[in-house]
Amino acid sequence: MTKQKKILLLGGDYLLIPVIKAAHELGCYVITVDYLPDNIAHTYSDEYQYASTIDKEAVLEIAKRCEIDGILTFTDSGVVTAGYVADQLGLPMPGPYESIQILQNKGLFRKFLAEHGFNVPKAKSLF
Repeated sequence: MTKQKKILLLGGDYLLIPVIKAAHELGCYVITVDYLPDNIAHTYSDEYQYASTIDKEAVLEIAKRCEIDGILTFTDSGVVTAGYVADQLGLPMPGPYESIQILQNKGLFRKFLAEHGFNVPKAKSLF
């Protein structure tokens, strides 16, 4: 018997509903993670876990406990967390975690562009 694949989705707003439905059609068990327990997508998922989508360690702990097979996010705020969890657990991801961090952080991205000879506007990063 094949083990049902578990997918962790970061967030809980209505934009996740089609993703949850598609995952269910593929036979996946869907877990949503968010700090807002009343978000609509949680009513469509198989399981809801409470955590902020920007809390990398909390989401990693949930991912380990739930023994997930994949992680996705469709919000800017969860991209770094999804990349971190995927990196830590050896799950598929769109690129190296370092690249995800650079692309998500404007200060790091401008620094990367400058170091590689691209024109970059003068700016200061506060973070």
